[in-house]
Amino acid sequence: MLVIGIDFSIQFPAVCISRDFKSFNWIACVNTKTTKVHKKFLDDIELEYKSIKFIHLPSREKNHATYSAIERSKLSNYSTLVDSLVTEILAQVKTDDRVIVSIEGIAYGAQGNALIDIAQSTGMLRKSILDRLLTGHAEKLFIFSPGELKNAIGESSPAVC
Repeated sequence: MLVIGIDFSIQFPAVCISRDFKSFNWIACVNTKTTKVHKKFLDDIELEYKSIKFIHLPSREKNHATYSAIERSKLSNYSTLVDSLVTEILAQVKTDDRVIVSIEGIAYGAQGNALIDIAQSTGMLRKSILDRLLTGHAEKLFIFSPGELKNAIGESSPAVC
């Protein structure tokens, strides 16, 4: 069985893929416009985790004149993020049909529009995962509340994906 764990966020989404809970492949999305400190951090991560694959996404344009332009830009950014992430997962999974996916649910502590943005992008990810990876098999998708995950990780061994 292939287990895929997704910690999805708009800023730094990451994926862990495991076939045997002994070896792990990692995928992380990073912005192409990084500071020197952030670049050093990413280089250190690559040295420690040889199986990590970074997806470099273009920087987001932030200065828009209208509300519609802002919302269109967000939608475009989320679409690029989700498509890039799911495409890379598919490249690593190939045709394994014994896949289950777990994803952290939405943290409702986000303030203002951030909660709406997170919900929107997470919905796009779930739909893409369901259609492209799980081919409509919703029973293979598990969504855990952030509190549930934190409790489980705190009580479990370091082999949690």
